[in-house]
Amino acid sequence: MANATLSCSLNTTETLKSCTPSKPSNPSSISKVRVVVRVRPFLPQEISARNGNPVPCISILDQDLESPEEVAVYLKDTETSRKECYQLDSFYGSEDNNVGEIFLREVSTFIPAILNGCNASVFAYGATGSGKTYTMQGTEEHPGLMPLAVSMVLSICQSTGRTAHISYYEVYMDRGLFLRVQRRKVAHTGLNDVSSSSHGVVVISVSTPSSDGTAATVSGKLNLIDLAGNEDNRRTCNEGIRLQESAKINQSLFALSNVIFTLNKKQPRVLY
Repeated sequence: MANATLSCSLNTTETLKSCTPSKPSNPSSISKVRVVVRVRPFLPQEISARNGNPVPCISILDQDLESPEEVAVYLKDTETSRKECYQLDSFYGSEDNNVGEIFLREVSTFIPAILNGCNASVFAYGATGSGKTYTMQGTEEHPGLMPLAVSMVLSICQSTGRTAHISYYEVYMDRGLFLRVQRRKVAHTGLNDVSSSSHGVVVISVSTPSSDGTAATVSGKLNLIDLAGNEDNRRTCNEGIRLQESAKINQSLFALSNVIFTLNKKQPRVLY
């Protein structure tokens, strides 16, 4: 069963602590990037391949009562004999409609900070076919994190007199493309019929007038990023341009993982 990892980061040039939605009891344990996992349901072809009785390979271990904000996830894959354990900030199972819950618990809590001048980023990271685009964009019946965030911000701005600027762009082969979502770069691979080969980004910028009557404004920004899936070309059987795209995708995702590692280790310099 594949999964998409949702990562959230909040930053500001002023005080991070005052803008952080939740504060652990030990301030030194605060991570700049939270890691949240959503496990997507089995696809019809996966159910058929397992004779209609698919067995999840992920289970949750007992939570540490001393650290209730973390959860341990145990991965045991009978097909590959993989046995691994990961410590996460939050975990969501394979229910069909839990994206709304993820938004309320993991994303909406950032919006008050955005209104107060902070910047935050939420992005979906995972392998091709793991459900990232469904989580971020969703469907007409079940909107994803992007439309849910846009809807909430616009509603707040309408009632409070704030101004919102919303833009969408893509990064393809390390180049920016200002394209509509319907034209997003996709292609067939051995693992996914409509694998995204570009990173899609929605940027919501909010300006709040100063309360003291001056012309100064407070600006905050929320970045919502649907990353292209990292790929193992031995399994995707990519060739030609798809192989070049895959190399660029994996290269950029590796750079991103290094940035996240550096931030959470609180190292003084981010190598980017």
